[in-house]
Amino acid sequence: MQTLRLIQTALGGDLYRVELQRIKETRILQSASVEVQCDFSDRDREDMRWYLETYPQYPIDPNPEIAARVEKRMEEVGRSLFNQLFDAANTQRLWGKICDDLSDTRFEISTYRDYRRDLGLRQREDSRALRVR
Repeated sequence: MQTLRLIQTALGGDLYRVELQRIKETRILQSASVEVQCDFSDRDREDMRWYLETYPQYPIDPNPEIAARVEKRMEEVGRSLFNQLFDAANTQRLWGKICDDLSDTRFEISTYRDYRRDLGLRQREDSRALRVR
């Protein structure tokens, strides 16, 4: 199994440096670094908090329409970040190697921030709502 590790560092404002590492066992086989801009507004944060915390409890009209708008925005932000991460020549090579064995790849994301706090999510004993599978 290989691992793709992304390590995020804030550079100020909405600018971040992301170091990407392709790891097999305990050895870093390949690494690259890229700067990305994440335009995530206060409204985006509030919408994300609502989507993760409130919408699952109240999926009735008109909330599905609101959720569809939030999902569309999350997709836009995700596409933008993905494109910024993997458009550079050095990260394209790394992503190409990852894709060769994508089904047997573990993804790790290391960040400096507490996104629960940033998104206004309440602390819960059961944190399953924030797990990515």
